Amino acid sequence: MRTGLTTVLLLVVLAGCAPSPETLVREALREAELAAEQERVSDLRGLVAEQYQDDDGRTRDDLIRLAKDYVERHRPVHFLIVERRLVRTGSGPIEVELLVAAASVPLESLLDVSRASADVGVVTLSFLEESQHTWRIARADWRPASAADFLPRR
Repeated sequence: MRTGLTTVLLLVVLAGCAPSPETLVREALREAELAAEQERVSDLRGLVAEQYQDDDGRTRDDLIRLAKDYVERHRPVHFLIVERRLVRTGSGPIEVELLVAAASVPLESLLDVSRASADVGVVTLSFLEESQHTWRIARADWRPASAADFLPRR
């Protein structure tokens, strides 16, 4: 009897411990980074919403093709991703702003960026919840990083 009660209590506690949407988005970002570094670009398809569209008219297929071309041209590629901002307003999308550096050598910190002649950009992603606990990229914007992007934010 006691084991049954313990099991029920454990299930109740675990049910209340579902990861937050922000945690799920951060996990998706880590998956994307690993997939790109390991040249498993096709795995990125599952992280991008089928209805993806950006300001340049690119679709999900276009985005995956761009990522594939980049990874193939810059083999090997290593990424350093720094989260600058992650915001969710109410129950809407999660907006993430990232400082993304890509280089042919591993990058441990932003101090490595100039040594490695890394490509650096600011990427803003909008994640939508497509189903319970499934967040996918619905929009993306990119611009080259400027010196101001390396300064601490207030």
